[in-house]
Amino acid sequence: MQNERFVFLCFCGTHDETDRWLEGHKGLTPTIDTERRVEVTFRTPETADGTAARKGGTDLAPGPLAERLPLEQLDALTAGLSASVLAGLMKLESTSSPEDIWHATTRVGDQEQAHAIYDVLTALREGDLDEAVRRIQLFTGDAQPLLDLEHDEVVEVRDGTTVRVIRVGSDDYVRWIERFMQTASYEDWMLFLHPAQQAIVDEDFNGAAKLSGVSGSGKTCIVVKRAVRLAERAPGKPVLVVTLNRPLATLIRRLVDHVSPSEGVAQRIQVTSFFELCQRYLHRFEPENDRLYSDITWKLNEHIDEIWREYYRCWRNNDSAACLIGVHKSLNSRGVSPEAYIRQEFDWLRSAFGRERRSGYLDKSVERRGRGVPFDTPWRATVVGALDAWERKMRDVGVIDQIGLSVQLHRYVDRLEPEYAHVLVDEAQDFGTIELAILRRLAAPGGNDLFLCGDLAQQVQAKHQSFRDAGIDIPGARSRKLERNYRNSREILRAAYEVFVGTLANDVQFDGELEIIEPEYANFSTPKPLVLQAASLQQEVACALAIAKDYIDEKPRKVCIAVAGFTLRDMQKFGERLGLPVLDGTRALGDGHIFLSDLEQTKGYEFDVMCILNCQDGVLPAADMPQEEQFRDACRFYVAMTRAKYQLVMSHSGALTPWVAARPEHFVFDRWSEHVDVDGLVPGPVPEAQPQVDEEEKAAGTQPAGDPFAVSGRAFLYLPQSQGLSLEAQDKLDTLVEGRSRQRSGQHLGWRTVRDALEHLHVHPYVRNQFGPKVARELMDRYGDPRLRGEKAWKSNALASQSRVRGAGAINHGGSIDE
Repeated sequence: MQNERFVFLCFCGTHDETDRWLEGHKGLTPTIDTERRVEVTFRTPETADGTAARKGGTDLAPGPLAERLPLEQLDALTAGLSASVLAGLMKLESTSSPEDIWHATTRVGDQEQAHAIYDVLTALREGDLDEAVRRIQLFTGDAQPLLDLEHDEVVEVRDGTTVRVIRVGSDDYVRWIERFMQTASYEDWMLFLHPAQQAIVDEDFNGAAKLSGVSGSGKTCIVVKRAVRLAERAPGKPVLVVTLNRPLATLIRRLVDHVSPSEGVAQRIQVTSFFELCQRYLHRFEPENDRLYSDITWKLNEHIDEIWREYYRCWRNNDSAACLIGVHKSLNSRGVSPEAYIRQEFDWLRSAFGRERRSGYLDKSVERRGRGVPFDTPWRATVVGALDAWERKMRDVGVIDQIGLSVQLHRYVDRLEPEYAHVLVDEAQDFGTIELAILRRLAAPGGNDLFLCGDLAQQVQAKHQSFRDAGIDIPGARSRKLERNYRNSREILRAAYEVFVGTLANDVQFDGELEIIEPEYANFSTPKPLVLQAASLQQEVACALAIAKDYIDEKPRKVCIAVAGFTLRDMQKFGERLGLPVLDGTRALGDGHIFLSDLEQTKGYEFDVMCILNCQDGVLPAADMPQEEQFRDACRFYVAMTRAKYQLVMSHSGALTPWVAARPEHFVFDRWSEHVDVDGLVPGPVPEAQPQVDEEEKAAGTQPAGDPFAVSGRAFLYLPQSQGLSLEAQDKLDTLVEGRSRQRSGQHLGWRTVRDALEHLHVHPYVRNQFGPKVARELMDRYGDPRLRGEKAWKSNALASQSRVRGAGAINHGGSIDE
């Protein structure tokens, strides 16, 4: 576009491509606003009639179009209109046709105002709120056409939201021309920055700084671009980019390689997960122990979650965790999963204190925030002793969990040298105090030494976090915020955010230094998220796979299927069975179109379509966690929901999670059968949780498969069927159901299995006396009589009240659900 003074470059293509572009962009008008930002908007020509006016598409979002505008913008646009004309305009919705909109504006007396209203409403119909506001600014005079400026009015202009200023001849100019003359890739679009984001990339700080940003605000892209900028101007020491999440570290490495202007710059940037960083340093300090510092045992190829269960439940003649039985019973009586909760307590303790300072946990010198069940001093002493035993167990079998690596490296914290010029931390909300203390040592104090970014709303791990205790000083002047979301449609983000904040109790205590920020919604709309019901989890999986393939057949898309209530371990095994990639850090998004994940590992990614399965009560939130700590499940759910750019599908087969059911205005509810040919689906596998019984004992025949009651009382107390039992009932089962039958004078004094004891409770009064009337009644009412009811039916009472054991999440693993 040009006049006698200016040239505005809009498009580059062949003759035919240019003709098509011109046909689709009639009325495009470059503008400059009061802050000298260059933008573009669409303006219907004054001579246009209804047939020549720009049409546009529809986002099918519900509600009147005009109500999407800020009130002051609506008032400016409709100033002077009569009530009847305004009423007609307010009735227009996304389902109204362009002809309907044009007809309604013909009643507006002033043609310039009528065309402006038409342009604004068609922009809103497409879901483009920013374009609507830009058009209003042109109408009100807050912006003016760029080509109408006099020559002496043209001064230095600034980047706008849709226009980027690139100096001809600069390095940026050459890079952009070379890259965008080709087809822009997934990485290109991820790394395209808004001016507000670019300002943080370019800003220099005189010390450590932090960035709190909402989900989808571009924090990861800022880290990547900032690392490249710092590496370009600091050719000496390398730049370190670190995150906890292995899949995210893999993604960041690809983005750094993609955006770096040269191979030399890319090589000066080290990207790693914190787990791998610790492994590297421990190899330097303890080369003889390499095989110990893995999350998979080098001896048996067992996963850390499997080793934890073996330790905690005292399997295979190892009773080092038996000291926890008192704490276990107390938590169990509250309906809290002791196995998960104590593992989280281990993580919290180790994230707060180095091994030599654990006395601070005993004397309560550090506030234990973010935990719902108080641990008094005797309990804490028991926990410290049991933690020592767990660390010995890991060492004996040749495995370690993530925080164990941090603790081990922290022993050498005084020997760490500032090997990096700058350290940038993504997802900083999940780093504990000792992990941050390690990172503090890796860059010398000074300008741009540490840059921490994250979102407290996405904190999923039970850790202690204190910048001060880690030796990091970040005053308010070096704190920045990003409120604008660029990833999700307004409908998706609004639903996710309302679900998240609706789950938070007034007194919830996050243990972190970053902030929760209310998001400013993105510039586009989509239909509301879908909530679909299936007959079973198996049907949910089959339907999700079918609809994912349908989406991909339409055009190339990235689709993620995450299953709530299962760990990364479970999803890795599930992915192997299906032959689909899992977000575990071993595969890049370029390696496929359909990906599997637990909720937590989706962090840092974005997908065109996101399917979240198993969204039911008892899973979200977990039935076996204190109400005060349900916010962690809410954070995981929020993380997964906000990965969706254009389509969010949530699925359930049991009772829908109350978090969604309580907010029906943000969702569309339906059945899978209305979207997929359910009858034509071939049933397939589902994720399988970690076994509840010792596989070695089951193989030996000492524990019958499928019967949770055919075990001793002590073994039964570790199963989810026991959660919620009173302390008295647990004590009786523990002492009387010893794993062997004892009799005297024809009367039973002890029982081999819980099943045997339950049968006798219903037959013999003397047995009820041995258990005590209150405990006997509790057990009989809860579990029923196996003699009088079918095998499946008599267990239903227990299964209906069964809480589900959640894994605490070593090595960035999400929660688990054991059937």
